Amino acid sequence: ALETVQRIESQNEEQKAAEQFESMRLAHEREEERSRAKGNDNTSNNGSNNDARSAARAKLAALDEDKGGGGIQSRAAGVAVVKTITRQTRKDRDAKVTQHTVCDSSISGGSKSEETNHKAEAQRWLHVAAFRHLHPKALVRLGNDALEEAKQMLHSPRDAKSHTGDDDSYDMPPGVRALSPIGRAVRLYDMAGKAGSAEGYFNLGHLLWTGFPEQERSDRDTLSSDTNHSAAAAAAALDDSDLADIPLCHDSVLRMDRQSAIIAFKKAVQMADPDAMYFLGVYLLSVDDASREQRMKGLGLIDNAANIGHCGALYYLAILYLNGDERVDVEPCPTTEFVERLDCAADAGDSDALYLRA
Repeated sequence: ALETVQRIESQNEEQKAAEQFESMRLAHEREEERSRAKGNDNTSNNGSNNDARSAARAKLAALDEDKGGGGIQSRAAGVAVVKTITRQTRKDRDAKVTQHTVCDSSISGGSKSEETNHKAEAQRWLHVAAFRHLHPKALVRLGNDALEEAKQMLHSPRDAKSHTGDDDSYDMPPGVRALSPIGRAVRLYDMAGKAGSAEGYFNLGHLLWTGFPEQERSDRDTLSSDTNHSAAAAAAALDDSDLADIPLCHDSVLRMDRQSAIIAFKKAVQMADPDAMYFLGVYLLSVDDASREQRMKGLGLIDNAANIGHCGALYYLAILYLNGDERVDVEPCPTTEFVERLDCAADAGDSDALYLRA
């Protein structure tokens, strides 16, 4: 079993090395193309720049239309982007949990009973790390497990397996064990955040933002004067508000609380979480009645996320500088600058940037 894991890790490393080499080769070629383009651009007139910008905008508009008109061009763009961020980030982070699960199952290559024993032993040590030593990653992992259990109970109540029985609760405090699965996820993410996990606070913010089950709302509703979403929530992103004690959740429903969600995201930002920076930055730029201070704060957060290499933030800035935004004193940039910004986003792996560049 260990040889299998080592072989998989070796193959993954070889694949990553090949991908990095290919990315470096493509980046070198694009750099040469940009150098030639800059030389040609010095002799071109404003008309050619306008043509290139118009072509980029036309393709961007087509991309927005393919996504139901909720792209960066539209007035409700920021909200659409925020919705996408919550889904994509949750999907990415859930994928990491799935990889761990696959690895766990591959290690136990013996019989069914041996596999069960391995999993039980792993759960026991995970609980020891989480509740005796308050290990942040262990708390996040158990929070993810609780969230998955809540989803299973939502879709298949009869088939859902409880993780809180007497046999596998181990060191879990009675107060946490007594909560519903979704309530347990919220509490564990909060504990992870307080133990120093930016991911814990981000996951907590995500749950509070969407509620559970996820509460779909139209763009018009989302942009309304709901005090949990507009000015009050935006103000919470700038002041020194602390995350109030979250009410205990004993049933299967978690009510949306966007003001508390914003504060949780802010705590993740303070721990340098790029997903939280991007989410909070786009949110502050999307609120209609946000102040100039709030908008400039939002732009700064997106800049910080982009500097860390966040692909979504890099793409957002590329489109922002293409179109300009007088609310944050951003003038439309030259075509060459837009191409450079788009290349950075595409090289970082943003799918929309890859499509637009193609």
